[in-house]
Amino acid sequence: MASTNDDTSGSGSGSGRPPSPTLATILEIDQIRQALPAELREKYRDRYAKLLQDMTKDAAEFLHEDLDINKHTEDQVKTVIKAFPSALSHLDDDGSLPIQAAACFKRSVSFVPFLAAEGVKFNVGGEGKRGGLLGEDPVYSLNVLQKVVGSAGFLGLLDMDSSACDLFYLDILTKLCESKLLRKDDVVKHHLLFWSCSALSKERFKYLVDWDPEALEKTLYEGVPLLQAFANIGELGNFAMVLKAGIKHYPEHLGFLFRKNNDGITSCQIAFEEYGKDETFKVIQECIPADSKYPILHRVIKNASQYMDDFAKRYPSAIYLRDEHQRLLHHTALGSGTNLSTDAVFILRMRDEEIEERDPVTDLYPFAIAASAEKCDLSTVHYLLRRNPALLERSARVSKHSSSSKLVKAGRKCKRT
Repeated sequence: MASTNDDTSGSGSGSGRPPSPTLATILEIDQIRQALPAELREKYRDRYAKLLQDMTKDAAEFLHEDLDINKHTEDQVKTVIKAFPSALSHLDDDGSLPIQAAACFKRSVSFVPFLAAEGVKFNVGGEGKRGGLLGEDPVYSLNVLQKVVGSAGFLGLLDMDSSACDLFYLDILTKLCESKLLRKDDVVKHHLLFWSCSALSKERFKYLVDWDPEALEKTLYEGVPLLQAFANIGELGNFAMVLKAGIKHYPEHLGFLFRKNNDGITSCQIAFEEYGKDETFKVIQECIPADSKYPILHRVIKNASQYMDDFAKRYPSAIYLRDEHQRLLHHTALGSGTNLSTDAVFILRMRDEEIEERDPVTDLYPFAIAASAEKCDLSTVHYLLRRNPALLERSARVSKHSSSSKLVKAGRKCKRT
């Protein structure tokens, strides 16, 4: 009975034909090329160069176009890279690296952490580009990190709902973090909070904020603080995301709602002008409920006094709160320039006990705070003193005692020295 396997094996001593050359044998031949006769050596040099060029091109096209997490394993891809490492640096017709192309498709984006790690070994993208992870894509003008943290609306994941897509990319993000390919200073340096701030990427945004809360304060997008950036580009939902995160991590600053830019304009003012007061206040009150214990009116009267009435009617209980320095609202108000001409009702409604309570920060009575304001209003000073004339004498005693204490302390210091 005739054997059938000698025509199908394609190799081996019983196949009836010589074994096919493998990549290993090709490389071995190249290594011994110099020992070959001159006639073979010259012929082989050109053929080998052409063969290597063609195979490298095939490997590059594979990395650019064919990577598929459902078909290929990391070990297989690693073998390709080991054989043709220059394929990792190959640019396609758009000028993109394989890692940049991989980040654009659901089937290949899971390979990004692996491609970056391999790319580091071969300095892909150039010095400091972390295996191509930080190189700017010529098509989208984004680097791979920014793509991974972004909304992914353009990344071919339309067959997934937004929450599944978000978690899919979050897994890639955490792998980059665990492998040290994503570093904490990248969050600010590459504006990752800005690119991840979207309803489509809210879990990634939350992950980055929790990992580096300081990025909320430090991030400047085109020179503008993060909250103001979203107060000015027509995305109220994104503004709400940043404010909510700010309240969570920086409650003492009220989420930077009253942070001023270089022109002295606060985030809330920009939002009011962009979205309108009613819509903006809906967001603010979702993040800062009306019954919260945040001294929001202290911030308003100091940084955005033109909106005092708008905030006061929405946060009436905040009138009686003390700030982190235990100051009452009228202490902050008088120090910020509130007077009878600017807000007579506020001054006239001050209770007797408020008029005679000293400011825990400056140690001054309210009339003295008004007198020392940048724009002193004498009618306000006179009004407060008429309500309690004895405060003038008390203030003098306090001042004298304070001066004496300073002299005593200075004398003790002199004796010690």
